[in-house]
Amino acid sequence: MTIGISKENDEEYKLVLQIPITTKVSTKSRIVTEEGESVSSALGQMRTHTEKAIDYTQIRLIIIQNNLAKNEEQFSNLLSP
Repeated sequence: MTIGISKENDEEYKLVLQIPITTKVSTKSRIVTEEGESVSSALGQMRTHTEKAIDYTQIRLIIIQNNLAKNEEQFSNLLSP
């Protein structure tokens, strides 16, 4: 599972989650997108709006938007609960 985190200016955080769906024949992906005032609120909304349970312990890759990663204040807010 992969998650992408972005934020433009003073807008809300945008999270994009790629969930692999594996069958005996093939592997496909489902994309879930959510926005929130914080990363944790967006994750909570994803869990609420998704019909199947999401196990966030399965995340293997986190992609952070370049300008968000370079901005020290925003990056530290990103890591705060």
